[in-house]
Amino acid sequence: MLKIEHLSFAYPRHQVMTDMSLSFPPGKIYGVLGPNGAGKSTLLYLIAGLLTPKSGQVTFMDVNTRLRLPSTLEDIFILPEEFQLPSISLEKYVRANAKFYPRFSMDDLKRHLETFEMPFDVNLGALSMGQKKKVFMSFALACNTRLLLIEPRGLGVSVHPFEIDGDGNGARRAQLVAGQKQRAAELAQSPGEGEHCARGDGGPGQR
Repeated sequence: MLKIEHLSFAYPRHQVMTDMSLSFPPGKIYGVLGPNGAGKSTLLYLIAGLLTPKSGQVTFMDVNTRLRLPSTLEDIFILPEEFQLPSISLEKYVRANAKFYPRFSMDDLKRHLETFEMPFDVNLGALSMGQKKKVFMSFALACNTRLLLIEPRGLGVSVHPFEIDGDGNGARRAQLVAGQKQRAAELAQSPGEGEHCARGDGGPGQR
């Protein structure tokens, strides 16, 4: 269960949210809708524990996400709008990062890559931005985290979805995100206008 309890957050000159309380039962895909500047991305970062609220808290499986406990982080993956992948093979990338996600499945990764019509034997540094998005999305899905947060504006999608899987069941996850994957695959063919990359300050899925 994901719970937002009396959450307030503000930037120096902008109050984003005040006393927000919501709960999200597992096993569903939720979307966050709103105009630019409404706080959609901020909410996702607060859920992931990447920002500190002015008051209130976000709990996932009854743990405050801002504590950034390893046992919590291994069950959360955030796919940001802006990211950068190293110039190494996908095989090396998986070997370095999959160990942080206990339910990672190589079989799932290869199946998702096939859905996006991407081979496993690729060098990440040689890919276009659209291809990198396909690979990173495939890796995110293969991690089989119970909480998957997607900031998809870089894919040309205006809704910010996140999925909560109560039992980490990879097969059910694939079914739940099938529609989003298909849409992302179509849009990743043509990266959005004005896209750019920025390196995050954390590992994959935890920027």
